Amino acid sequence: MDRRQYLGAAGTALATATLAGCVGSGDEDADGVFVETDVNGLDLDVEFTEDSDIREVNLINDGELGSHATLAAGETRTTVPLIDYGTGTRSVRGMYRPGEQTLVAIDADDDEHEHDLTIEPASEIVGVAILEEYPHRLAFRIENDGTGPDVLADVSVTGDDLAQPFDVEDGIDAHTFLEPPAEDAAAAAHLPLPAGETIEVVPSDDFLGFPVAVDRDPDDPEEYDSVEELQEEWGSETTDIDVVVEATVHKLLADVEIRFEGDLSEQSGLSHFHNFTDLEILDVATDTEEF
Repeated sequence: MDRRQYLGAAGTALATATLAGCVGSGDEDADGVFVETDVNGLDLDVEFTEDSDIREVNLINDGELGSHATLAAGETRTTVPLIDYGTGTRSVRGMYRPGEQTLVAIDADDDEHEHDLTIEPASEIVGVAILEEYPHRLAFRIENDGTGPDVLADVSVTGDDLAQPFDVEDGIDAHTFLEPPAEDAAAAAHLPLPAGETIEVVPSDDFLGFPVAVDRDPDDPEEYDSVEELQEEWGSETTDIDVVVEATVHKLLADVEIRFEGDLSEQSGLSHFHNFTDLEILDVATDTEEF
């Protein structure tokens, strides 16, 4: 099962997480026992009236249980987890299904009270930058302007001139994210993005290097005989790269035109790959696409 299939199937065994930042998601037509519902980070906070005596809350999407929470006698507030994110593994262990939801609250007499609401992310790439400390890497700023938290699940970078492209369609479940500073950050299989927040991420794969071989393989036209040959061919030249970040309900797209400038340096860990020390972003076009 690939990373997106897992995210689509997850959503039952959720644990509570607490992050800051509230986004209102209440419905004025809710049953009278509901005082307030707010998406707060990766959770849904729910408050009931003092005399409601609610003991259990279930979050239902399309007839299926997405998450739940319980209350002790006398409690009027609870938190329904939407995304269970393991900070140790830096991966999602379970999550809600975005879209129209029904909160079903069950009181001590087993009476049910319903509240309809919509919880759905709306993420997009809002900027692309070159990291000052690591000029051979690109950072992508992603904003979630929706009503629910999102999960960044995979990333691909392709381009006709790239020697090290990687594509989510290749079936390799190994494309991860870094959070700046890029070289020091631990790779994350998934990155959560709460509603109303912005995150800056870097693909962990270094895709802007060029191979320079000591003993060139004549059957490999992508290899260069020397650093001088590489500099002569690509110095001050431009190329286009296509970036796809797979989130929960959308693909986040960016078409980036860059120019190679500066000297060449050996790529860390791969001495036969070299990177230009200065990059210039000439143009960026972004879009979103539903799965």
